[in-house]
Amino acid sequence: MNDAAGPSAALTDPASAAPSAIGRWRAWHRSSLFRRAAVKLVIFMAVFGLVMYPKVWMAPTWLYRLTHLNSVINADASGLESIAEEVRAQLPPDAGAREAQQAVESVVYKRVPYSHDWVTWGVFDHLPTVDEVLSRGTDDCDGRAVVAASTLRHMGYDAWLVTDLLHTWVQTPEGDALAMERPGRVTLSGRPGADGKTETTVAINPGLIANLGRGLGYGVSVFPLARIAIIVGTFLALVAHPRVGAIRYLAGALLVIAGLAAIRVSGEPFARSLSPATGAGVGLGLALIVLGWLLIAIRDRRALP
Repeated sequence: MNDAAGPSAALTDPASAAPSAIGRWRAWHRSSLFRRAAVKLVIFMAVFGLVMYPKVWMAPTWLYRLTHLNSVINADASGLESIAEEVRAQLPPDAGAREAQQAVESVVYKRVPYSHDWVTWGVFDHLPTVDEVLSRGTDDCDGRAVVAASTLRHMGYDAWLVTDLLHTWVQTPEGDALAMERPGRVTLSGRPGADGKTETTVAINPGLIANLGRGLGYGVSVFPLARIAIIVGTFLALVAHPRVGAIRYLAGALLVIAGLAAIRVSGEPFARSLSPATGAGVGLGLALIVLGWLLIAIRDRRALP
């Protein structure tokens, strides 16, 4: 009786039949490299996307508006007349378009206090309509630009939106509004074409690469630290491998974290001024991240899988 029960019990005992979590993790890393890379990439992109844009239902609207910048300009939006009245009160009777543009800029800065999109909308970027901005009462540079361009059109002036992927402002035939000190070149422009098309124009030039770098540096500098920690933690968990020793893995992880810290300190000043000093800090940060990743990625083939 006992002899018959012994083998049966051994076969059904979870402790003896099921491999440990570490054992399954090691076994999985003996599977196809392509399969592992694909699974890890999907996991990382899913986490990255949800951290950056947790309100995924807003993404299609955001993407459409980016490709049709002027779709958010509405000269007839409710609430614009009170802004226009305040602008007119600041202008002399013989004021020209440039004076009106400067007055609009001043009023919009006062009416729409600045706040980051992840505070106002819960996502890393959102291009709002005039009504959305006025209903919230606050927004970042693109919301301010939308209100300014719409107010100028409401007052009879031509205006459109442009952006360098870091800052969004208004262009008119007379000059720029809400432009601040922008060292980057225009990358996306909503200026209507001669053929009447209103789709966003993309400028493909060396400035595009520079603007992407500026945007990355600024984003790492000002994005909530908790969200960055989730992304970095996911990355470090996914690049872990049985053939990487604990000391080397820890050293690589520390280099990645140090690189992000360097970018976080230097990214915003670099984005605003493109100074060589702050640019060196961003470059050092990127180099440390790559070095840390390589330190983890290089496998020790003598280690057990």
